[in-house]
Amino acid sequence: MRSQQVENAIRFIEDHLTNPIAVEEVTKQVNFSYYHFHRLFKALTGETLGGYIRKRRLTEAAIHLLHTNHSIISIKKYRRRIPN
Repeated sequence: MRSQQVENAIRFIEDHLTNPIAVEEVTKQVNFSYYHFHRLFKALTGETLGGYIRKRRLTEAAIHLLHTNHSIISIKKYRRRIPN
C-alpha cells in the first residue's frame, strides 16, 4: 500500500514536471505529512523527494537538448520554479 502511494506521487510529479511543484503539494496528493512521506519516499527510492524532482527535470532537459535544435537557454520549462 505504501509503495502504491509512492507510485502515485511519482505519477503526480511526472504529470506536473513542467509546472512549479512544491514537495508539500506532492505529499498532500498522497495524504501524508511531509515528514512521514519524505522518510517513506527515501526508504523506497533511495533519494529524497526534492532530489527526485530535480533529477527528473534535469533528465528531461537533457533529452530535450539531445533531440532538438533548441539552445540551453531556450529550454527553461524544466528549470526549477518556486511557486508563489
